[in-house]
Amino acid sequence: MTPCDWWPLLQNRTLWLVGDSLSQEFMKTFQCFMYEFWDLDMVDLKHRVVETDFVRDKVRLGWCANLLHGARICHHRVNDAPEYTAVLPYFYQGLTGKRTDIVMMNTGMWSNDVDTYTSRLSVFAQYYKLHKQELPYFVWRDSSPQFFHTPTGDFDRSEHAVCQPIGFPDGGVTLDKDNVLVSDLETSPHLQIVHEGGWRNQISRAVMQALKIPVIKTWNTSVPIWEYHKNAHDDPNHNDCT
Repeated sequence: MTPCDWWPLLQNRTLWLVGDSLSQEFMKTFQCFMYEFWDLDMVDLKHRVVETDFVRDKVRLGWCANLLHGARICHHRVNDAPEYTAVLPYFYQGLTGKRTDIVMMNTGMWSNDVDTYTSRLSVFAQYYKLHKQELPYFVWRDSSPQFFHTPTGDFDRSEHAVCQPIGFPDGGVTLDKDNVLVSDLETSPHLQIVHEGGWRNQISRAVMQALKIPVIKTWNTSVPIWEYHKNAHDDPNHNDCT
């Protein structure tokens, strides 16, 4: 799709990119993609968009980019699902949202074990089931792979993280022309979870399927670009490895 294909879909509505620093990078990318329709102003979400002090206290940070004819894209920074669930009751009166808006959401990178992530997603799922008819249209973006110095790339708690391709140096995982992950699972059976999309996505996809929320699958495409996110930071020594 081109920017000209996207713009009619966004007229008089907001596309909300909700999540952590990965969603923040998606926001920057989409701003550049829609450059020809953007007024080049970056509107602070917390201080120039949010309408009430009560909601402002619940918003971490973010910004909006206004496009032509009432179209808008906004990044709302949240690190876990309960943080966003806490502001959803004020989506229309406080966040200036509309029923016709689109929310593309992901949380996961700040949950580093199955029980924590399952619990946090369940908070969102319970709220969504009760209030679905009152909410805008939701799309879930799956969690991206991580590239820490561990067998499957998952988060390393050591103070000085080392980033590397998943599976390095034992052949690793590659992406073929059909967007299929390839590796030698006979010699590296621990990489099976990588081929299956990672443990976070195994949890979230089941939840979203039950909620009938569409899932945008970015995992496979992201596997080869292991150097990107850490280079997105101003600090060259900040190795996020995600």
